[in-house]
Amino acid sequence: MVGTTEKLIEGLDPRDSDSWPVWLTVPETAAVMRLAVSTIRGLTQSGRLRSRRFGRQVRISKAALLAFLDESGR
Repeated sequence: MVGTTEKLIEGLDPRDSDSWPVWLTVPETAAVMRLAVSTIRGLTQSGRLRSRRFGRQVRISKAALLAFLDESGR
């Protein structure tokens, strides 16, 4: 059985930011950027990729991700 996160990641189109939710989880962000989850965690912990904590969960806003991608030239 496929978990909820896997279902959400399957529906994300890395080329179409309109398909992304307003707040992405770390695994969703990793899927969009085609990077490892540990890389995304490192970027958020270093402050290079802005994120927000909601309790114990870390979320990256679509706007912050788009700004990061724009700055990095991806």
